[in-house]
Amino acid sequence: MVIFIKSYHYFPYFADDSFISLRYAQRLIDGYGLTWTEGIPVEGYSNLLWTLIMAAFGWIGVDMVFAARLVGVGLAIANSYLIVKYISRRVENATVIIGIVLLFYSFSGTVAVWSIAGLEQPLVAFLALSAIYNFLNFKDYNTKNSLWLSSLSLGLLAITRPDGAMLAGILFMVYLFWNRKELKKALPNAAILVLFTAIFYIGQLAFRLYYYGDYVPNTAHVKVSPSLYHAWYGLKYTLRFAKSIAVLVLIAFACISYLNKENRERFILYLVILASWFAYLSFIAGDIFMAFRHHYYTIVVLMLLLSDGLPILIKDLNKQKLTKPFAIILSLGAMFYVYHQFENNNYENIETYHWTLHQKTLGLALKDVFEEEQPLIAVDAAGSIPYWTKFPALDMLGLNDYHIARNKPGDMGGGFIGHELGDPEYTMDMRPDIFEIHAGLRTPHWYIDSAVMRHPEFVDYIPIGLYVEEYNGFDFSGVLWFDKYSRKVGVKEEENRLIIPGYLFLPNDTSDVAIFRNKNLVRPIKSGVDYRLSLRGNQYKYTDFEPTPNGINIETKIDADSIIYTLKNLSDTTINLIEVVAKKEE
Repeated sequence: MVIFIKSYHYFPYFADDSFISLRYAQRLIDGYGLTWTEGIPVEGYSNLLWTLIMAAFGWIGVDMVFAARLVGVGLAIANSYLIVKYISRRVENATVIIGIVLLFYSFSGTVAVWSIAGLEQPLVAFLALSAIYNFLNFKDYNTKNSLWLSSLSLGLLAITRPDGAMLAGILFMVYLFWNRKELKKALPNAAILVLFTAIFYIGQLAFRLYYYGDYVPNTAHVKVSPSLYHAWYGLKYTLRFAKSIAVLVLIAFACISYLNKENRERFILYLVILASWFAYLSFIAGDIFMAFRHHYYTIVVLMLLLSDGLPILIKDLNKQKLTKPFAIILSLGAMFYVYHQFENNNYENIETYHWTLHQKTLGLALKDVFEEEQPLIAVDAAGSIPYWTKFPALDMLGLNDYHIARNKPGDMGGGFIGHELGDPEYTMDMRPDIFEIHAGLRTPHWYIDSAVMRHPEFVDYIPIGLYVEEYNGFDFSGVLWFDKYSRKVGVKEEENRLIIPGYLFLPNDTSDVAIFRNKNLVRPIKSGVDYRLSLRGNQYKYTDFEPTPNGINIETKIDADSIIYTLKNLSDTTINLIEVVAKKEE
């Protein structure tokens, strides 16, 4: 119940990258395969099993955003069940230990946020916990079924994330180290432990080579760029996480110290798992998201560490008659931990971090207007808008693009992880119909934005301020850049007629916006304001007009290189203009 309530506290947060996985799932359902858009297919997801699970829900008609939340929270609760079972089987009068461990787990901001955020972290945590839980059951009770369950969990983990196979390697090596004096006897069990990992990992690799023609996911080309700068960024990522759970870190340190004295095997296991994971996160430069999604895995490992270490710690404190002081200190620490999990800025900002939901509102409005035209939209944020519009899309940062991911800048490794790439020439050659800069900005945000906006051909794109009324409580206000010569979203020549969408006419006031009305994108023409559109005059010399709404006056100015249309509203009321139709003079 605590997990559900704590997760609901951050509702309706949903990560933009989650929509990338859902777009792959939706296109699979629609018969386009595991692809993000048309063209050379790439593996722009790094969570195959999660994507397939979402596709299964979508195929039977369940909304995939709801399914991602439902499965995420369900797996978070399932982790609690495994923790309770683990402690109950090993500790007499386990209520106190269970209460302490579940308190730290259930109130974790990381667990709460990433249980509803739509990515694979709850599945990663559950499979990792299940693998270690069953591995230790096999170790402690020699139950063969537990060994097979651990192996299956590890195999599924390996196809949930590419780095999931790390845990199988760690448990394999730790088990052999534990049994180093009887290696021949231990090898068959060690082989069973990694059997499913080998099968699933090799199977996915074969599929990747056949389907995508690559040994690694496209995400690896974009995000993995080892450097001292990125290593330092990754280290700071883990240090900030440790600071956010400082009380838990202190208790975990005390527990692992006691395990070092009383149970060296467990000490070695947890030390190797955590140290390897922290080193790996430094290697990949951590993560860009708030709430430390990659440390969801860390949290469940720490829960097992506490489950094994706390009974030893409390037993020693009982001998020294320090139980009451410890209980007081622990209670105060727990209260601070719970408070900090709400107030820490790594978590509290998520309460208002809803830009992906504003993007959903925009995406659905664009789909209403341009579904038939299917314009190519170029984006920085490759999740929400491509998912909700279902338009052909170009990921300017390369996560879902074959060419960009394989053409890296020379300074790769010195910038913001996953946002360093971009090829302005390639992007402009694709001639997108619409650009969305970041999440609807007029000015550049990333390197590729600046590079594209400096390109000579970008002069054909005009910034159109948009406002979309609320959908499920979220509106949208921002800017998209439209190619005014695009036949899908710009001017269209048809049988000596030039059809000019009203939204292409721009006022001097940048706060003036086009709006969506009745599945049209219209330009409100205000009284006393001039609205202009400049076109290449040697191509578009249309100076006669079909009837326009009463009160609209159109002027033309032609020179050698251009024609400028100016609209004036001569009435006293604002007129919502859908289009202007110009004809060549008879």
